[in-house]
Amino acid sequence: MVYTDTLFCSVNEHFIVSLLTILINVLSSKIYIYHCRNTILHFLKMNKLLTFVLGLVLWSACSAPNKVVQQTSSSQKIEGNLIPQDNSITADASMESFIAPFRESLEEEMSRSITHIARNLESSKGESTLGNFVTDAFFNYVKTEVDSTIDFALLNLGGMRSDAVAQGDFTRGELITLLPFDNRLVIVEMKGKQLENMFDFIVRRHGEPFANMTMVVSSDSYEVEIDGKPFDHNKVYRVATIDYLQRGGGGMAFFKDVEHVEATDILLREAVKQYCLTKESIDVELDGRYKELN
Repeated sequence: MVYTDTLFCSVNEHFIVSLLTILINVLSSKIYIYHCRNTILHFLKMNKLLTFVLGLVLWSACSAPNKVVQQTSSSQKIEGNLIPQDNSITADASMESFIAPFRESLEEEMSRSITHIARNLESSKGESTLGNFVTDAFFNYVKTEVDSTIDFALLNLGGMRSDAVAQGDFTRGELITLLPFDNRLVIVEMKGKQLENMFDFIVRRHGEPFANMTMVVSSDSYEVEIDGKPFDHNKVYRVATIDYLQRGGGGMAFFKDVEHVEATDILLREAVKQYCLTKESIDVELDGRYKELN
C-alpha cells in the first residue's frame, strides 16, 4: 500500500492541529506524539465534525478566570497567573477517552515498517552512512521512476534532522523525523563553471551528501567522476536536488544562476519512502565517494 504525504488543509485546520498537539501534551504526560503534522491533518480532513468539536473544546478551555484586565484610556494592562505545565496536572478522564482512538491510529500508522536497516547509520561531515542512505535512495528512485537521464544527485546534511538511524525496522515515523520538511524534487541542467562552483562549495563544506559521483580532494585540487567517468567541462549534466537548495538555500547560491529547472510535486521524503518499500533490507557502507587526502 502507498501512503501519500502530500495533504492540503485550510488555515483553520492548521490552527486546530497546533492546539490539539498542545492539548494532548498538557492532558497527559504519558502520551507520546510523533512529529507528524501531515498525518494528524489527514485524520482531521477525514472528520470535519472532529475539527469543529475540537475548536469548541479548545475555545472554551482558553478562558482564564484568574486573569485581571484593567482598561484605561491610553493602554491596556493585563495581569495573570502562570499555569505550570508539568506532571502536577492530571489527565481528564473524559478527554483521555476521547483522544485515545486517534492516538492509537496515529501510533499504528507511524510504527509501520517501510524497510529493514542492516546496520546503524550515522550522520557526520564528509561522507556518512546516513547521508549515503538518503541520497542513494533519492537518486535511485528518481532514476528509475521519474527520469532515467539523471546523472547525479545532491542534497544537504542540514536537511536531515536525525543524527542516526538504528539497525532494525525503519518506520514511517522515523522517516518523518529524519526528513520533516516538505522539500520537493527539482531537476536542473548544469555544466562547466556552474558545476565547478558546486564542487568548490562541497570542498569548502568538507563534503555534502551526493550520489552517483565521487570526489577526491588534495591540498590544491580535486578530481571528480560522475557515473564512473571523469567530469567533462563541456557536457550538460542533469542533477536531481530539492527546491529549497535550488533556490539558494543551505548556502548553495550556485543553483540560483541555473537557467533550466524542472520542478515536480514529488516530496524528497516520499521518494525515499517509495524506494525503501521496494527493499526488504538496506545495507549502507562508506564507499569512498568523498575523500580528503590531506
